[in-house]
Amino acid sequence: MLSPGNRNTDLIRKRAIYEQFGVKEYFIVKPADKTVLSFYLKDGKYAEPKKQKAKFTRKLLGKTLRFLIC
Repeated sequence: MLSPGNRNTDLIRKRAIYEQFGVKEYFIVKPADKTVLSFYLKDGKYAEPKKQKAKFTRKLLGKTLRFLIC
């Protein structure tokens, strides 16, 4: 969950750490605009995040998950 207090940690620090250790995918829920940022590792680097509303796709599982943010 992204909040003003952890924005830099989630979008900069965690991304760099996850990339360094080869985390293949991770997601950030943005309650303010009810979206999810999806990060996927490609050739050792995260591609530009994909922004989705009310759903996100797990490439590793081959599933699209839907949700409601109140």
